[in-house]
Amino acid sequence: MSNWISVKDKLPPTDGEYLTYSTKLMAYNVLTYSQKYKAFNTLSQFSAEDAIMYAIYDVSHWQPLPETPKINEQEKFNPAEVYPLIWQSARFYNSK
Repeated sequence: MSNWISVKDKLPPTDGEYLTYSTKLMAYNVLTYSQKYKAFNTLSQFSAEDAIMYAIYDVSHWQPLPETPKINEQEKFNPAEVYPLIWQSARFYNSK
């Protein structure tokens, strides 16, 4: 079952971030929707000028973002484990 909603059928009911798709660009994006301006945008909050200047007009479909995954303590991101050399360098330069 597809959760995609065509912008021709319905726009998001509230302000917020949504998973969007552009059939023109054949690309997915997470964009912010403003009900006030009826526009998708890359900015988290935007004014009327921003809505016109930065609006993404080629969104063809949207859907709510899924819930974030539930993670346990062992799964939490530890940059020192993933990027040990970068982490050590950052600690070295930040200690000066």
